[in-house]
Amino acid sequence: MKQEKNQLRLMSLLVVAMAVVILAGCEPPHIEGVLSGQIELSSTALSTLEVSAFEVHIEDAEGHHVMTMEMVHLEVREVGSETWREIELTAMGDHYSGTRIFNSSGEYELRLMGAEHSEHEMEEMDHIFVTVERAHADVAQYHVQYESEPGHIHEGDAVTLTAWIALEATGEPVTALLLQFVVEESDGVVTVLDAVEAEAGVYTSGMPFEIDGEAHVDIQFTDDTGAAFAADFHVHVSSIH
Repeated sequence: MKQEKNQLRLMSLLVVAMAVVILAGCEPPHIEGVLSGQIELSSTALSTLEVSAFEVHIEDAEGHHVMTMEMVHLEVREVGSETWREIELTAMGDHYSGTRIFNSSGEYELRLMGAEHSEHEMEEMDHIFVTVERAHADVAQYHVQYESEPGHIHEGDAVTLTAWIALEATGEPVTALLLQFVVEESDGVVTVLDAVEAEAGVYTSGMPFEIDGEAHVDIQFTDDTGAAFAADFHVHVSSIH
């Protein structure tokens, strides 16, 4: 009798052990449609001509990071445009990371599109709006802003250069400056442009950019005391090929 009880106890233990093994090898059922995504900015103040960094976080219903998406796209377009442009993403541990240099100031949309499996359609997981300011620098008591038109310059483009000069403390436009744009293209050729004050504190001139590569636009100006100031901006000129 005692031997039969021991055998029954042993069989019960074996059944329990087998159940534990079976359960341990089973993954919980996947529930479709419970993933969420979020776009995060490295800075709340975005400016043209600077590298803007973005992070994309995707989580399941329990808040666990998901890095097994079949497709993840971060896309951007200027508000009012119909064309979305993709920002290349790289997997970085528990998130995806990407960068972009904005060439024109204004309002932009960013959207996160994803598909967990290749047979699924891409779905929008997040959608945000951001403001991109003009490239700027503080020089002594002056706040200098710069922008070109077009913003995305190709070799051979006729480009309008504009500088906004204001008092850093009050934002009041600074008028009647002697201002020049000193442009050095990637081949080392330097062009000096005398600017015209188109409106109070707004100075403009123009030239064709002939060579692709990295160019420098140095804004040099003299105020009514005779003091000289300068602010330098780096500009990329794309090849037309």
